Amino acid sequence: MKPKNKIHPKYTYVKNGVFYFCRVIPKDLEAHYLRPRFVKSLRTKSRQKASFVARHIASKLDDQWLGLRLANNPDPLETIRRSIPLEPDHGYPTSEDMLGIYVSVKGINKGKLFRRHAERNTEYLEQCLGRRSIHELMTQVSRLDHPLYPSNPLWAVTVIALAPQLWPWLG
Repeated sequence: MKPKNKIHPKYTYVKNGVFYFCRVIPKDLEAHYLRPRFVKSLRTKSRQKASFVARHIASKLDDQWLGLRLANNPDPLETIRRSIPLEPDHGYPTSEDMLGIYVSVKGINKGKLFRRHAERNTEYLEQCLGRRSIHELMTQVSRLDHPLYPSNPLWAVTVIALAPQLWPWLG
């Protein structure tokens, strides 16, 4: 007769016929715990029940450890994020100046709602990109692979309509 398979479910061991869950605390999270290892009795002698409970506990631990790691590093993209200048280039119009030009050209015979929407969109732009000059924005947008590249044909029409107002600043 062959001996029984003595492979235990992942993260478990048997002591006196009872299954125990055991997992080592990751090195980067040891400061949060008193011991380097987590051990818990699964209070069962059944391999099937132990396997189910061990998977559940392991999943909960993974979720908790991920939360601790994210709390230690709140912005995972911080290392690749570009710094956004707060002050615009001197000599070029800012997004606020462009708002004034846009409303004066396109907002003729339009109501307050038009201006409010234009101001809100300009505010969103400044929240995302900072207060930048038209020169900085056009340099970024001119690259076709840039995510801000305007795929909307109305964008080009608006730029063409505003171009005569902008030529003194663009040189």
